[in-house]
Amino acid sequence: MNTHEDSSSRGCPYCDSTRTRRYYAINNETVRDCLDCNLIFRQKSANQEEIYRYYQNSYYGEWGGDQEDCLREAIFLDALGFIEKHGNKGVLLDIGAGSGALLALARDRGWKTVGQEISTESCCIAKQRYGLELIHMDLKDMDWQANCYDAITMVNVLDHLPDPWWVLSKAFNALKKGGILYLRVPNGNTHSCFYRISDAIPITALREKMRKFLVLHLYHLTPRFLERVLKASGFGAIIIQSSTASKGIPYRSFTRGERLWLFMMKESSPILLKMIDKLAKGRFVVSPSINVYAFKH
Repeated sequence: MNTHEDSSSRGCPYCDSTRTRRYYAINNETVRDCLDCNLIFRQKSANQEEIYRYYQNSYYGEWGGDQEDCLREAIFLDALGFIEKHGNKGVLLDIGAGSGALLALARDRGWKTVGQEISTESCCIAKQRYGLELIHMDLKDMDWQANCYDAITMVNVLDHLPDPWWVLSKAFNALKKGGILYLRVPNGNTHSCFYRISDAIPITALREKMRKFLVLHLYHLTPRFLERVLKASGFGAIIIQSSTASKGIPYRSFTRGERLWLFMMKESSPILLKMIDKLAKGRFVVSPSINVYAFKH
């Protein structure tokens, strides 16, 4: 495999560098790695109109079960606990709010809440279940008022967005001084590593079985890349750590055996990750998902 390819290959969508390499392939599509900023991205450019229509009309029907409050409650409580310990309890904006479970928890803890969501069905459920009126529009059309929020949260959202760096810049401006941005994303290092390992498996059935447990939306967001883009957006202190796993197995495509395997992994992961984190001493994070806290000073 060549480290560099000709200039006709797609450059990095973030830093425009042409120093990119083929990292692996998925469904006959090349995934590339930027050697300058460490963004890992699909070579084919995303069609933003198609992405918007999918999340507006189809996403909840396929993945809505993962938004249930009982499945992510531990994740939400960890995030709110950290934010309340290190910031001010005031106005919280949840981007990609789903059916509103995080906002409902925050409201019960004394926050004033605002949520944005493009899924029509998710907005309806948020209103029916929690009495929440979400902002039902694309992030590009939102009124991003400056110095408005004490906290902004994005749970499993950022790697779905065609231009996440634009959103992070907007989030920085929208936060008050002392505000905190919370991100939860799949760990780009971990998922890209195992995708790359699977790329070498010659038996298609085994390769695809392994990939069912891995995640790639538009990007693999690595800790190194996230730290770089957050600092470029203006954020000061940045904390990256292992994330609590969600509960349950909401994915309909999983067989009974795959569900059992994933359940066992989720149950054992807290113990394993604590051991690995202790050995790593902050040098790296290997968990499937990561929490990122960024502070506006």
